[in-house]
Amino acid sequence: MAVSGTTTFTLTRDEILDASARVTGYLAAGEVLSAEDKTNRSQALNIMVKNWARKGLALWVTTTVEIPLTVGVYEYTIGPSGSDVTADRPLKILDSSFVRDPDGNDISLRQLARSDYNIRSPKGQAGVPVDFYYDPGRDYGTLYLLNVPATAGYVFHAETQRQFFDMVAGSDNFDFPAEWLLPLKWGLAAEMGLEDGVELDKLDYIERKSQAHLEACFDFSVEEASTYFTVDTQGMR
Repeated sequence: MAVSGTTTFTLTRDEILDASARVTGYLAAGEVLSAEDKTNRSQALNIMVKNWARKGLALWVTTTVEIPLTVGVYEYTIGPSGSDVTADRPLKILDSSFVRDPDGNDISLRQLARSDYNIRSPKGQAGVPVDFYYDPGRDYGTLYLLNVPATAGYVFHAETQRQFFDMVAGSDNFDFPAEWLLPLKWGLAAEMGLEDGVELDKLDYIERKSQAHLEACFDFSVEEASTYFTVDTQGMR
């Protein structure tokens, strides 16, 4: 039995648009979407993908942003050009973030809630950074440190959840592994169902199948390492 020996199958944006339109019955075999249809469906696709980011952390969008720390500075903006750190605005900064000191030693950090950060004082106390709070904001995020470095050479290694990349051109490949092609296809079909005139019983089936594919992929996209729980003693100090 001959096999291809390849594992690189994927679909472009327009191929997913066509596939979703066939699911709803908007396209018959051999038909193609108009330019206006592609614009409308692409808009729905990007809105859907943006919404998925709130469901949880996808492993492949975890990335490291290195932030050289400045003596006496405890607040850093992260985002588009004009911020302190130019990078994709992180949706989250993860607990696995750390600070590397000038000697190359890594310092683990504790992530604070907004209320915990607000009651800590003074904010600009010099020392070794041990805690941080992250505000994701709208256009850019803001990182707050406690304490602030007293000497140069410290670097904050932010383990971040970035946003999914936008789909702009018809030939664009997705910012998703191939395992996510089914959720993309059926998810877009569910999003476009009412506009495509799908009957409610069929739309209910499409939505349930879409949700099942989506949950299966998010459940799969987790780390295999064990999780450990410890008592939070912050309130006892």
